[in-house]
Parts: sequence; C-alpha cells; structure tokens
Amino acid sequence: MTKKIQSSVWWGSLPWEQDGGAVVNYYLLKQLNHVRPNHKFYCIPKVPEQADSNALPFAEFKFVQMQKNAFSSIRDFMYMNDIPLLSMFHLPHEWLSVANEINSIGAKTLVHQTIHWEHDDVFKSKDIKKVDSWVVPTQWGKKVLQDVGKIKEDKVEYIPHSVDLKKFFPHETVLRRQLNLNPDQKVILFVGRCSTFKGAHQLIPIMKKLIDEYDCVFFIRAGIYGGRNSAEQKIGRMFELMATQNTNVMFMPDWCPPSYQEEIVASSDILIQPSGHEGFDVPLIEAFATHQAVAVSNLPNHKEILGGKNMEYGILMEPTVKVGEVNDGKDIIKVPSSDLIYGTLKYLLENPDECKYMADNALRRVKEEYDLKKVGKAWFKHMDKMFPRNHKLKMMELEE
Repeated sequence: MTKKIQSSVWWGSLPWEQDGGAVVNYYLLKQLNHVRPNHKFYCIPKVPEQADSNALPFAEFKFVQMQKNAFSSIRDFMYMNDIPLLSMFHLPHEWLSVANEINSIGAKTLVHQTIHWEHDDVFKSKDIKKVDSWVVPTQWGKKVLQDVGKIKEDKVEYIPHSVDLKKFFPHETVLRRQLNLNPDQKVILFVGRCSTFKGAHQLIPIMKKLIDEYDCVFFIRAGIYGGRNSAEQKIGRMFELMATQNTNVMFMPDWCPPSYQEEIVASSDILIQPSGHEGFDVPLIEAFATHQAVAVSNLPNHKEILGGKNMEYGILMEPTVKVGEVNDGKDIIKVPSSDLIYGTLKYLLENPDECKYMADNALRRVKEEYDLKKVGKAWFKHMDKMFPRNHKLKMMELEE
C-alpha cells in the first residue's frame, strides 16, 4: 500500500536560470500543481541569483548557498517541515552526496537525470547508489544507468520529458503576420546554443544559399556563453552579422518568456537540430506538437524520440564531423556536415508532401508519448509509489 505524499522539495534548474532544465521544470511543476493543487512544492534554485520565484507562484522558494553546511541545511528544513522527498535535476554529480543527509532522517531522494553519453559525469559520483530513485526521460538513458551505473532496475523509472499541447499546437501566429511572411514561405528553426557541440556553426555556410534559392527564413534561437574570444561568441557574432544584413535571418540570443518561445515554434515549418549530444532535446517534441518536419542528428536519444525509424517521424542525419571530446576522451562529439544539412533542408523544402507525412505522424506520436497531462500523472504515480503507507520521518538530533 502507498500513500499520497503531501509535499516535496525540488532542487535544480528553475525559472529563469540559464539552463534548459529550467524550462522543463517550469512546465512540469505547473502541471503537477494542476494535478494535485493541495501538494506543497518547495523549490531550491541551483543558481539563486538567476531564479524568479514569480514564475511559480504556488511554490515556496528557499535559497541555499552551496557552502559546507548546505546539505545539512536542506536536511534540517525537510525534517522540520515533514517533507518526505527531495527531487533533484540538472545538478553537479558531486551534489548527489546530499543523499546521505536526506536518508539519515528517513526522507528519500529522487534524481531526474538526463544521460548524454555512456561515460556521463553522473557516473563519477561515489554516492550514485545511495539515491533512492532515478527518473530518466529516455529508455536509452535508463539502460545506460543500469548497465554502466549498475543501478537496479526497480530504482530506475522511465518518464519522458513532455510538451503542453495547449500551448504548443498548429495555428496561425501573430509573429508571422508581424514579419509579413506569406503562407508559402518556409521558416527553418534552430534551437540551442551558439556552440560547435550543438552544430550551430554548420548552419552558417549554407543559410544564404538556401535563402537565395527558396526565399526561406531562418529563426536562430540560440544563447551565447563563454568568454569574449570563445567559439560561442564568434558563432554568435556571425549570426548577428547575418541578421543585420539579411531580413530572412532572425537571431534571438537573449532569454525570452515561454509564451514567446511557444509563438516562435508555432511560426516555424522545419526544425533543424544538428547537435553532437543531447540528453533529450525538448524542442524536438515541441516541433512535433506544432506539426513541423524535423531533421536531427542521429544520436541515441534523438533516434528514440523519432521512434527509431528514419523518414517516418523526421529525418536522422549522420554525424561525421568531429568537434570535440568529453569525459577524458572516452566520448567523441560529432555533428553532421554542412553539406548533409544543406541537402536535407533542400529535400524538405522541395518535398512538402513528405514534410506533411512526417509531421502528421509526429503529431500523433507526441500525443501518445509526450503529452504533459499524461506525464504529470505518471510523476505523481511514481512519487507516491516510493512511500509505503506507514512511512514516517525519523526522529533525530538536529545540528545547531
């Protein structure tokens, strides 16, 4: 027998930290609050100075500086408020040692974990097996956690990332009217960072050629990080220059609210994601929901979202250009070539019937597998399952 837990702490990337996880948590926590409005949510931002508590008005924010006593501070807060669960997302692997403190009071830890590589940083944690439960958004990630991390199957739950189908859906947008785009003019969207690891640089040589040939429009929704002379800054400056010289290029490096992102995605016709690594890639299912054709690099998580079948829900592009190494050289990062990306986009622009076929299939798939309403219910079902009906927090001597 299990019981419905009444409160939980969510520690990790929260609105509006400069981290993709913040957007995932924004939609997820809003949906969980809708499913169970009497549940009390406490939120601890990873980067407090970037967080905006107004984005989640139903939650109580607690700001913890990562100092020596941070873990015991979270433990004591949970004990004093009778909170049985700590959920963590997009945190450094070193912070998993908080599980020792949480377990000491009889509370439990849940780690919401995206897996990018077979040698992911999370496997460096010496406390990986002390976590009570793992939630992973892909079946591939679940298998890697079990095979590489040696996590028992009953401790790993597959719950995919999701999309709010009331916010992301096919419709005519104000943005297209403001840009004076005609109905036949195709918008190609890239979402990510101005990073070689995301394959952003591979778009630069082909954009003008495609614009000249097809009068298409590029939306580049990509943040810029790194120092003044970093690769990301240089790529960002190239996109900025192209946007000033060509009205068919719209470069959006700054943070924007979810409502505007919803408008950007719905205004697009083709999503291009030539990334060299992804833990999931939420823009892909947002594109599914808005009836877009998609072209993505052939990565395990991309392949899973596309159902493992090329040309049925979208196009998988083979990554062949090395852009770097991670995890002490154990994982090589490759992205598709500019020529392959050009040929793929050319095919999509010239074959609207094929685009519609893939977009129709993708829209059905997102409703079946990635609907936020279904995912919200799955989260509470799993959280409740973690606690037997007679579960109590332990009495303990709190530190002064």
